[in-house]
Amino acid sequence: MSAELLLTHPIEIKVFDIDTLFDDEVTTFSHTLSREELKAGTLSLSMPPAVTSLTLTFARAR
Repeated sequence: MSAELLLTHPIEIKVFDIDTLFDDEVTTFSHTLSREELKAGTLSLSMPPAVTSLTLTFARAR
């Protein structure tokens, strides 16, 4: 995905609780990245009460 697409369209993050019986969707979150976040290469989010900390790391494709 190009940087321009990441900056102009929200990313959707879904968090699941995966276990042996059933995979429960815990939460869904949408976020449009800023240039600063993309340049830093990381994004830290909190989605209380389900997720207290989630860090995404971005890298250039080679």
